[in-house]
Amino acid sequence: MRSIRATIWRILAASAASALLATTAWAGFYCPTKSYFSLRRQLGLADRTADSNGHRELRGALSGTAQQDVQTIFVLNGDGESYCVTVKNPAPEIVPGNRLRMIVKTDTGPSMELVAFTYEAEAAEIERAAIEHETKIARSRQAASYTQSRSSVRRTRSFVTTSRGSTAVDAASIIAQYANATHLINPRLSDSEAVLIARCVLGYGQHYGVDPRLVMAVIWAESGFRPTATSSKGAMGLGQLMPGTATGLGVWDAYDPIQNIEASVRLIRGHLTKLSGSKTWNDLTWDHLALALASYNAGSGSVRKYHGIPPYRETRRYIKRVTDYYCLLCGIK
Repeated sequence: MRSIRATIWRILAASAASALLATTAWAGFYCPTKSYFSLRRQLGLADRTADSNGHRELRGALSGTAQQDVQTIFVLNGDGESYCVTVKNPAPEIVPGNRLRMIVKTDTGPSMELVAFTYEAEAAEIERAAIEHETKIARSRQAASYTQSRSSVRRTRSFVTTSRGSTAVDAASIIAQYANATHLINPRLSDSEAVLIARCVLGYGQHYGVDPRLVMAVIWAESGFRPTATSSKGAMGLGQLMPGTATGLGVWDAYDPIQNIEASVRLIRGHLTKLSGSKTWNDLTWDHLALALASYNAGSGSVRKYHGIPPYRETRRYIKRVTDYYCLLCGIK
């Protein structure tokens, strides 16, 4: 354990950074956003209202399905219109009510045929993160160019700034470092799973203003970075979300790393905001952090009831464990 902790400390002590969320290709019609956007570009679907190469992009909410002998019909409501999209069985399972983006074939007769789909929430988040990422890169390039013009000794490079703003590091390197640390904690993760978790931790940490190292510490304490972890009380996934909490946060699959990490970080940020009076990360104190962790573990109702950290042995041990992990990841002895 000591050697693992030492290795993790060396990997992450340089501090955290924001990064563009991305995923790897999965089998079937469902395309995580990176693959979906790649296919969209290949087909020339820049304008989703127009056909291109016999394909079109649709967006809307799935209102229902109809099963036939050899195919399934999806009914999508969006843009003031309803679309019937067919797919040969076995069809992907999609819960009605979900908002989707679909790429369909339009040259297959009276009905459109499903080529690929992704979830609107994931796609919108990736688009937002991509814009922020590119903005940071552009600003970093301007800063690097300015430094180069002043000194003429350093090559222009793209940097991202750490959450503490003290060290400039390459984004790809940071993602790799977080993935390596994740893999050290749970060696059973595949390389793609570790990278996905790292990108989500960094991206959602930056989006919600939570130090990614704290997110790492919470997930480490909660599940040991096991996406399929289930507690005896029914808590699910990486951040160990209870069923009611997951539903309240809009999570339909708590074992999906993207949904789970986003909801977990959003939950942490919510507790910090309520308990600190909406202070930004750099203005928070250790007391704020302890209270937020207590709320995450025992519920905000318990914190209000006891006007502070509840006298639960499990909760107090949890706070110490997460804080110890966080200090380790920050290089604080």
